[in-house]
Amino acid sequence: MGAVVSDPNGLTWAATLVPLAVTIPTAGHAVIFFEVMKGLTALSVSLAMFAFSPNRFAYFHYHIRGISP
Repeated sequence: MGAVVSDPNGLTWAATLVPLAVTIPTAGHAVIFFEVMKGLTALSVSLAMFAFSPNRFAYFHYHIRGISP
């Protein structure tokens, strides 16, 4: 058997949980934020292309519906 290490306050497990309690939500937030930003970037580019398109109706049919002009 291994050596038994005594913990005078019994709080070693709590000191281990605190960093995990901070790290896990932070990592999840970073992933969600990254996915939202990717979606917003794609939406922004699409809206900009539509806004500056000389013929918005043709843009809709060609890019959105897949119909050639």
